[in-house]
Amino acid sequence: MGATGDTNSGKLSVKLDSEEVERIIQTRKNLDDAKALAIYGARYANLGWPTMALEAPTGRDLYLDFSQPQTLRMLMDLALQRIRLQLAVRLDPSLFVLRVKPSIVQSLLDRLEGWRSSCIARLGDLWEHHFWLLPREWDLGAGSTEAQGEAPLTVLGPGAVVMVPPTLDREAQESWTWLSPPWEQPIGPPPPELLIILEECGFLSRKTIVAPEDLPSWNTIFPAISHVEKLLYALLAPEEDRDRYYRRILQEACRAGFRERQFLLGLLWHAPHGEARSAVGARQFLGRWQEEIDKLLAAAGRSFPAAAPGTDGSGRRALDSPSSLPAALRQELQAWEAQAAALEEQLRRLEGLGEEPGLSRRSAPGAFGSDKPYPGELEELHRAVEEFLKAVEDLPEPG
Repeated sequence: MGATGDTNSGKLSVKLDSEEVERIIQTRKNLDDAKALAIYGARYANLGWPTMALEAPTGRDLYLDFSQPQTLRMLMDLALQRIRLQLAVRLDPSLFVLRVKPSIVQSLLDRLEGWRSSCIARLGDLWEHHFWLLPREWDLGAGSTEAQGEAPLTVLGPGAVVMVPPTLDREAQESWTWLSPPWEQPIGPPPPELLIILEECGFLSRKTIVAPEDLPSWNTIFPAISHVEKLLYALLAPEEDRDRYYRRILQEACRAGFRERQFLLGLLWHAPHGEARSAVGARQFLGRWQEEIDKLLAAAGRSFPAAAPGTDGSGRRALDSPSSLPAALRQELQAWEAQAAALEEQLRRLEGLGEEPGLSRRSAPGAFGSDKPYPGELEELHRAVEEFLKAVEDLPEPG
């Protein structure tokens, strides 16, 4: 019997093992996902939403700019490296999210007319994110920055990082999708009934405008900023544009580590080239800049390095560095030093009145959240003068 010939002779047989096939399929899926992320990311960037590409599962921000065309190529490169990505936005002070577990609270909320937002993202049957504009008269409660575990209803506020479609949730193994995308209808404020419920839950509170009498005095502010060279220069350097002048003061204060709202408002109120104290609408001024400060504080953690108040960012006092103060600032401080004599004279007069019943005392809580009461006017003035003189003595001699 003759030998049978090989039926596959002359043909090349190529086999791919299952791992190679899986790798090819996954790579193609990663590329498709990268393309979708680029498209959606550009849409969010066009809305003015701070958009982030995060590395899953670490959550590391890759700092991609979705307004740039080269971002798609960068996303493709990451996909070829089999790096899983997530898309998120960071909420700004004008936006908040109502996070709802529909299976638990939807039947209760449906009693309210119009509680559903015009912009809703959904994760299967697990979660809904209702995006709302925060009315100007309202504040978000403390702690409204991240999802609070499995609470069926919570609020995510300024600074919170919120996953947005088409991101895959690794735990649920489902992707976020839009029921009502933000580019189809403008986002509006919640209805009054929903605001009341969120207020009762402690998620929102009615905003109170700081009154001028609640602001810290200049005698309280100056000792805290006396060693911060750039902040002092911003206060003493006039700008033709008043808003630019105020914003520069706030920026330098945040860079120096000051984060307390009333302290920052006090800086603007006492700014030597400002007009706040002479303005007829003092409360309107404070209300407007209170909103500006809230926006600045929401971004301060990302824009400015953390520093102790009154330091230059390295932990040293600003005037401990070899650099000296500008001549104009030095002259202004020397003029202030001349005023110390008048303060000392006032001290001598008040010392004889310190025990009289008519001398006013203030017992309100401290300006910066301290539980201790203010000292009397005499003690406060005495301390302010001593701190003022010490600050001036520490200045280098004019060159």
